Amino acid sequence: MIDKNTEQEVTAVISESLKLHREIYVKGLGSFSVQHHKQDHRQENDGRVLLAPPSDTIFFDPDN
Repeated sequence: MIDKNTEQEVTAVISESLKLHREIYVKGLGSFSVQHHKQDHRQENDGRVLLAPPSDTIFFDPDN
């Protein structure tokens, strides 16, 4: 088990890397990455236009 300070430091490194859209790999755990989604829109049958704002999604690929 790791101590609380180490856990916070690892979390901070992972968070900062993801904010910069950098992929990060943690041996024995897996890799984290960010995928950006552009703004999107679609028109409903009744004529309304629905907007989806741009967003980022975090992906995790575990080690097997």
